[in-house]
Amino acid sequence: MATGNHSPEYLAESKLPLSNAFSLIAMVLEIISTGSRLWIKGRPSSQRRLAFDDYFIIWATVLAMDVT
Repeated sequence: MATGNHSPEYLAESKLPLSNAFSLIAMVLEIISTGSRLWIKGRPSSQRRLAFDDYFIIWATVLAMDVT
């Protein structure tokens, strides 16, 4: 493994806020996409019922929110 000549200040910086920001962005986009899909399926003009993939997407969204 290659080692660099990084300063102690650089090595002491936490990358956690950046990681949390990217995770939050991903979760918000996932919730928006799942919500919009369910909203479209639930409209009165839509004669379609929820399909297997809709339930799978809801389940994946709930699990993603539970992990963090």
